[in-house]
Amino acid sequence: FPMYLIIGQTLFSFFVEVTNMSLMSIVYSSGLIKKVYIPKYVFPLSKSLFALSNLFFSLIAVFIVALVTRTEFNFYILLLQIPIILLFLFSFGVGLILATYSVFFRDIAHLYQILLLIWTYITPIFYPITILPGNLVKTVLYNPLFCYITFTRDLILEGKISNLKLVLLCFLYSLISVVFGIYVFKKNENKFIFYI
Repeated sequence: FPMYLIIGQTLFSFFVEVTNMSLMSIVYSSGLIKKVYIPKYVFPLSKSLFALSNLFFSLIAVFIVALVTRTEFNFYILLLQIPIILLFLFSFGVGLILATYSVFFRDIAHLYQILLLIWTYITPIFYPITILPGNLVKTVLYNPLFCYITFTRDLILEGKISNLKLVLLCFLYSLISVVFGIYVFKKNENKFIFYI
């Protein structure tokens, strides 16, 4: 259970950090944006990369817990970068969308915190999915964060690759998020100067 919990918490915290830091990245950089020309995507991207570097330090704690709990390491742990990269892309895409709309609607920052709280409880971080009734299990399967966390847990704890449907969902969520995020950001970035 300690490993189950810390994997879920680490990945969910990474998503929260990327999106929260990206959320106000344009607004907080308004002084710089008004003075010099810098590609505006640099601000959410730099925040996302900073969060990614923090994740690598957090993974050290995960491996320490793995050693303490005598978790068996296997070949599949070498594939750990796949769910991490996919989660990064998904988080970055969401961060771009939040960064864009927070320029026009500042209250998004408060509403997003409420959404994150709800998202925490509908993601099996500290409880196993097996305790949920059958109809809820099907709903949770379409929670992107559940997919990334389960993919990672399967690699570390089960020593296997998740079922094909879940892996494909991970790729699909990442692709949709980053493509839609870039589209929304690029479509609106020229208007930022009038609102920040």
